[in-house]
Amino acid sequence: MRIAYQEALPIMQTFDESGQDAGRRDIWEIAALCLPAVAVLMIGASVAQVWNSTGMSMRDRLFFVAENTGVFHALLALTAVAIVAAREFAGRRSSGISAAALNAASVVAALTVIGGVYLVWNAFTIHVHIPGPNSTDSFGLGILSDSWSDRLSLALPGLAAIALGLTAAVAARRQRSAGRSSGSPLPEAVTG
Repeated sequence: MRIAYQEALPIMQTFDESGQDAGRRDIWEIAALCLPAVAVLMIGASVAQVWNSTGMSMRDRLFFVAENTGVFHALLALTAVAIVAAREFAGRRSSGISAAALNAASVVAALTVIGGVYLVWNAFTIHVHIPGPNSTDSFGLGILSDSWSDRLSLALPGLAAIALGLTAAVAARRQRSAGRSSGSPLPEAVTG
């Protein structure tokens, strides 16, 4: 048991004294990729849950998915970007995994912003229920809830998801551009 732990230790080290880390992947780099991947899987699970639900309108399905695509997922994306930024700040070079983590974080950030916008829109718009041709339902027109506090309780988490999603998207974009500019050598005309 002790030998297996010692063999796994070099993979888990975050800093190497010699600076030679060819062929090894940093555990933090892998964690940065896994966080947005988990968010995408959870969002996919909420889509799959309502995909074949009977008795739900499309508006209710979108609301369910938007409600499940929220602040938690935006925090996962923001944490992934922070891990990549901290690694680069500490002097670790970027790799394909870091770039993939930033791209995945951007996708999750975009999904959380879209979900947040839908929640805010859904809370403050007029809802029309048009019955089908063979339906016994009546025509309905109204706002989601009669109470402003109910509408705000739906809109405020949406606004938080928008804010965190935009923060994660901007941070991922800046981190990608900073990684490209620091990783590329200067042209010879400039250096010498």
